[in-house]
Amino acid sequence: MFAALDFGIANGAGLVEPGGIAGALSAAHWLYLMMALPGILAVGVSLTLSRRAA
Repeated sequence: MFAALDFGIANGAGLVEPGGIAGALSAAHWLYLMMALPGILAVGVSLTLSRRAA
């Protein structure tokens, strides 16, 4: 489900600047940011939980 949301946002970002390299770069930028978000959240949660356990 999260992947579908990511690709929807990336598709929308590509439509802001339609066509060509500019649209592809815009879509790739937003897709990368959206795919990195769960990893960043997981690291934050794991650090918080490890501090409570120690």
